[in-house]
Amino acid sequence: MTACYTLSLANDKIWELPALINFLVDNQGKEIKLTVNPEAHCLQASGVYDILEKFQFSKVTISTFNALETHPLYNIEYRALNGFLGQWDKYDLTSSGIWNKTKIFGAFYGRPTANRIGIASHLFFNYKDLSEIRLATSIDSLDNRALYELDKLFEYDPQSVFKFSKMINEFSFQGIEYTPMGHLFNYASSLHKVYENILVDVISEPNIKGNTFFPTEKVVRPILLKKPFIAMTSKNYLDYLHQMGFYTFNEFWDEDYDGFESNNRYLKILKLLDQLASKTLEELNQMYCSMKYQLDHNYDLLVNSGYNINITKIV
Repeated sequence: MTACYTLSLANDKIWELPALINFLVDNQGKEIKLTVNPEAHCLQASGVYDILEKFQFSKVTISTFNALETHPLYNIEYRALNGFLGQWDKYDLTSSGIWNKTKIFGAFYGRPTANRIGIASHLFFNYKDLSEIRLATSIDSLDNRALYELDKLFEYDPQSVFKFSKMINEFSFQGIEYTPMGHLFNYASSLHKVYENILVDVISEPNIKGNTFFPTEKVVRPILLKKPFIAMTSKNYLDYLHQMGFYTFNEFWDEDYDGFESNNRYLKILKLLDQLASKTLEELNQMYCSMKYQLDHNYDLLVNSGYNINITKIV
């Protein structure tokens, strides 16, 4: 009989680590199955393999959404890459998404990771009047404050911590108590009207480190509402979207950040935001009109399920 355990991970962290250790201790020598749910973090980067290698099992099977996950000894079962893409009809599409030129940037984030609070702080500090920012979390409780990756943000860029400290006094947090183990396939349809205000969605996927690729609702929203996006995600994320058949926006701005991960990607994205913010409203609107072909293509590819789900790992 196979013993089963569901892993919930962050980029470099295992939630409820003691429970995992107890499971592995209790099932040494047996056949086990680990299910990574609901996201697709790199198991090497999150430390899972380092722990598994300290035990011996008759067989290890890992079920994951991560199409890039490999291991020389363990059996990897791949679940559908299009988990979020295939459920696009759950979104509220009563908004046209057509830009009303009110703002430039959108930043809509849940768990307060280093890059998310850093990007939000950069936009709030420098371009508050040009940005729609949502942080669906709270700073009111000790448990929630512990989730804010300020130590990691300081490693990324000390100035970003300074910006966040200034933001705290003015920003309206959404006040939601975030539960790391409680995330679901949440499509945040309440954001649909906000997309009329923004030109560019600065998305941040939960998977930003290691060999991983799994597009979630964060990229589905701008595709459905026909908005371009900048992606704080894992390395080569845009190239994997290209393999699926989607277009990104290298004709309109520099996407060299896609060759980097973690702090290097973060810093390059901040520079890109500055470059876009320096453009006039007329220049931005002309750019928006010029990318209609790409935006329409991505929308049609998604709603007609015309994308390729068999991607090849970039080495």
